[in-house]
Amino acid sequence: FGIMYGRIEIMATIPIGNGAWSSIFMLPIEEIYGAWPASGEIDILESYNVRPAPEFTPIMSSLHYGNPINEEGDKGQNACVLKDSTSLGGVPHLFSLEWSPESLKFYVDNFKFCEITQWWTGGDMNSKFAPFDNLFDLSLNLAIGGQVPQIFDAEELLVEDYPIQFTIEFVRVFGPTNEEMLFVNPFPGVVLYQLNEDFLNGPYHIDLNTKQQFPFVLTSATIRIEMEFFDYGGEGVGYHDLDPLLNFGSNTLRLSEGVDIFDENIYLSPYGEKFGNSAGSYVKYMEGEWTAYTVYVPEVYDVTFIHIRHNSLNLNSGFKILIDSYDCSDEEFWLEEMNVLVSHLQENPPPAEYQLIDVCPCWQEQIWEVEPLPVGLHTLVFCSLSDDLNVSYFDIHTFEPPFEMMAGPGCI
Repeated sequence: FGIMYGRIEIMATIPIGNGAWSSIFMLPIEEIYGAWPASGEIDILESYNVRPAPEFTPIMSSLHYGNPINEEGDKGQNACVLKDSTSLGGVPHLFSLEWSPESLKFYVDNFKFCEITQWWTGGDMNSKFAPFDNLFDLSLNLAIGGQVPQIFDAEELLVEDYPIQFTIEFVRVFGPTNEEMLFVNPFPGVVLYQLNEDFLNGPYHIDLNTKQQFPFVLTSATIRIEMEFFDYGGEGVGYHDLDPLLNFGSNTLRLSEGVDIFDENIYLSPYGEKFGNSAGSYVKYMEGEWTAYTVYVPEVYDVTFIHIRHNSLNLNSGFKILIDSYDCSDEEFWLEEMNVLVSHLQENPPPAEYQLIDVCPCWQEQIWEVEPLPVGLHTLVFCSLSDDLNVSYFDIHTFEPPFEMMAGPGCI
């Protein structure tokens, strides 16, 4: 059964289990543009090592494209990772893809957490739609162990987790609407303001059970705040942008906002591993710009660490995180002020003939200990202290992380 464009819905229960690797993916029926990944791959869902609440469940949706992996040439990846503050394992959830010529949108329970509008293939450098302009088939799979869950021996599995099953309640495929087929990415360009319920004051994050806006909730496990999930409310409430009527980004996840959100179009050298260090869209900040995130703290934790993924081309980059203040010059309410390690450009930048825009330089991760957050409802405000600071996400750990920060692929 070949699919090209439209909406695909899968109601599925992701199994809880160490080493379990659940996936819903699409591959081309014919490799028109060449061997993988030149003819494309659409990963609607990949989830692995799922644990019960309060631990989060990582959900990844991604595209793979570029040149054949075993031939001269390079490949790319554009992906989003959702690490919600609750576990998505063990109960049914609706995973969906909306696919049109210029956009692929990914949903969990109708919450759009990812939209991708950039890709390319060495098989046809003149087409902005290739390789995702052909018939693909749909596969549903459960694997045990492998590269993604980092389990390579049966002895590493937790016996109490097994047996397990990846339960599929239904799969539905709908044809595309005329509006979807005619969609054109307007960015960079004028912000398309729309008046609807999404733009009430309040947080962007969505409770997957009640479908209501709600704050990020600190737990005894890690929570991840994606920078593009800033609060609703517009200029001066959810964010401050120096050009709020213009969006210089490439990502259409939030058409009605002036924040410059970019697709994370990762460039990978040939013969490398399948997955790059992708984590979804990122926000590009200029000095003085900020984004706000509503957070609820149910109790005071003994320690709090903030772990941020960023890159910058400036030698003296930095940022500040405020609590309950929108004034980036505020010295009373700042949670932490941090200097960014100097990021490096990729060792081998993509050839000019690829015409790749917004290809990310090397991402770096840093971690700092901060004062524990007080109990109650708070607004965390991320302020950029320099131009051209790109930030993907920040994690809040309420325990001392048992790992060291590593630089991403392609770094010197």
